Amino acid sequence: MLLAQEALSAVADYYRRYQGELVNLKARLDLSQANEGDRLEAFIPTGLAVNDYQFNAPDAIAAAGLSKNSEGQFLRWELSKASSAQLLMLELGLTALPVLQDQKFNCLFSFMTASGEMIEQRGVEILVSAQSAYMNFLPEIFRVNDFTGRLLMLFESFLEPVSAQVNGIDNYFDPDLTPAEFLPWLAAWIGISWDVPITDERKRVLLRKALQLYQARGTKDALKEFLEIYTGGKAEITEHKTRNMKLGKQARLGHTIALGKRNLPHTFSVDLTVPAQLSTEFKNLPPDRAEALYRQMVVSLINTQKPAHTACDLSLHFINEAAMSR
Repeated sequence: MLLAQEALSAVADYYRRYQGELVNLKARLDLSQANEGDRLEAFIPTGLAVNDYQFNAPDAIAAAGLSKNSEGQFLRWELSKASSAQLLMLELGLTALPVLQDQKFNCLFSFMTASGEMIEQRGVEILVSAQSAYMNFLPEIFRVNDFTGRLLMLFESFLEPVSAQVNGIDNYFDPDLTPAEFLPWLAAWIGISWDVPITDERKRVLLRKALQLYQARGTKDALKEFLEIYTGGKAEITEHKTRNMKLGKQARLGHTIALGKRNLPHTFSVDLTVPAQLSTEFKNLPPDRAEALYRQMVVSLINTQKPAHTACDLSLHFINEAAMSR
């Protein structure tokens, strides 16, 4: 299987922990490069206990399995094509178990075919410390005292999150890895605002494709993709390049004349089909009022992306997701 780009990536919120402390591993899989029956596997070595795990798109998982041996735990998830999500995000919660001395644990995430052939593998290394790293800055006489090491762990636990943020600052600039609360901050860097209600998953997709969309801004394809990312629906755009036919003495048939009422140069039509539940994002409003507000916001989106000299005619339809998938 030839991959166009990296399909699997993994990261940890902390790369250094003490006994009893929690660590979260996050893995991201590009479902567009996966086939039904492929597997996502995670190996967690002995010394780290698995607490729980969760996916952003549970319907993308057809089956799950767990096995253990002396080396650690093996978690396996078989993929299905039931989900419409583009990315599968896994969050795995772990607890660091007691160690006698500093020890590194290598957690592995594997993307495999249904037959067991390795496609991609990513490792995340976690260092579990037996005592505070601040002990290294003390004179030798203080290092032999176990109480001092435990006491300094308290201070280090307060400062470590700040250090982790500084050390992992590059993750905050990745649309797929940055925390949800940082998405507006990252969007502000490239002039995007969330005036229209939009899920975190679609925000990440929009940020990931922002450069591509900016380069093609004002084109039919860019507007279509922009609307579909923002609304989660399907858009069809028709450009009108001829004039309406008018009967009269000077009327002539030719390539600049067309029958109908919507054929004017520099105009286009947008037929947008949106999942019905999105119209309920304006809670506590009558359905007709909610639909009118949604239409107003879609028109506003189109106006920010279309060429200034053009005019648009919008047809908005709400339909259930089952009908959209057929």
